[in-house]
Amino acid sequence: MVFMSRPFPAEKISGHGHTLGLADILHDPSFRIISSLRWSESGSKEPEVDVLLHNTTDKKLLRFHLDRLRSAARALGWTVVVNSLEDDKSVEVFAGKIKDHIATPSNLAAGHFRIHKVRIAVSSQGDIQIDSAVIQQSTKRDEIQHDPFDTRCLTRPPQRLSSSLCQVHLDMQPTTPSVFTTHKTTYRTLYDDARSRGGISNTGPTQAEILLFNAEHEIMEASFSTPYFFRGTRWVTPPLSSGGNAGVTRRLALEDAAAVCEPAVVKVEDIRDGELIWLSNAVRGFFQGIMVLRE
Repeated sequence: MVFMSRPFPAEKISGHGHTLGLADILHDPSFRIISSLRWSESGSKEPEVDVLLHNTTDKKLLRFHLDRLRSAARALGWTVVVNSLEDDKSVEVFAGKIKDHIATPSNLAAGHFRIHKVRIAVSSQGDIQIDSAVIQQSTKRDEIQHDPFDTRCLTRPPQRLSSSLCQVHLDMQPTTPSVFTTHKTTYRTLYDDARSRGGISNTGPTQAEILLFNAEHEIMEASFSTPYFFRGTRWVTPPLSSGGNAGVTRRLALEDAAAVCEPAVVKVEDIRDGELIWLSNAVRGFFQGIMVLRE
C-alpha cells in the first residue's frame, strides 16, 4: 500500500503562541520520523507461547510500521532512509533489533509476560534509535491473550462494552493539514496545543482524547489515535485527504477482512454529544470512546 502524501505546509507553522519556519523544524538535530508499536514478551520457552505472543499481530503490524516510516521518508525526500527500508528483509531485521533491545535488560522469569511500548525513531541520515517501556505485566496468560487489534469491533453497531470510556472532546479551532499531520514525527506541537486547549494535557490517551479538524470542518484524527464513527450501516474513518495521519491501525481496519470500515468525510457538524465511537493506535489497539461536546 502506498500512502498519498499531502503537500508540504506553508512556509510558517504556528504553535505555542509563536511561528516556526518549516526549515527550522526539519533542520532541528533532534527531528525524527517515528512509529510507536506494541511488542509482547514471554519468559516461557514454549514454542506455542512464542507464536501466540510474537509471531502474529506484532509481526504483521511491524511491516505496516516500516511502510509508514518509508512513506514519511519519501515525503521528506530522505532518500537514504527510503533505500534502507526497501530491503525485503527489513521486517526481520527490525524484529531482531526490537527483541535484542528488550531482552538485554529484561531477564524475564519463566511464566511471566510483558507488553512493551516500543518507539522507532529514524533520522534523515538513517540513524535508528529504539526505545521501550513496559505498559503491562502479568503471570496470568488470560490477561495477555486478549488481542487488542481485533477489528471485529467494527462489525457491530455502537454498543457500550465498558464502564470506562475514553472521553473524546472536539478541538476549539481548526488545524492546518501538513506533512506533520499526515506522517508521524517528533514535531508534536500541533497535537500538544490541541490537548492543551481541551484541558487534557496531563491525561492518558485512553482516558481523554481530542479530535482535530481542518478549515473545511472535516475531522482529521485524534491527537494520539485514529477515530471511527458509525454512519448509516457501517463504521467510517476520516480519509487521508482530510489531513490526518496514515496510522498503522487505520490501515489494519481498512484492509482487514474482519472489519467493516471505509474512509469517508466526517463533518464537525455531524458529531453528536454522547455518541459512541471507536479509537485505535498501534500501542493500545482498539478502545471505545464517547463524545463529550462543550457549549
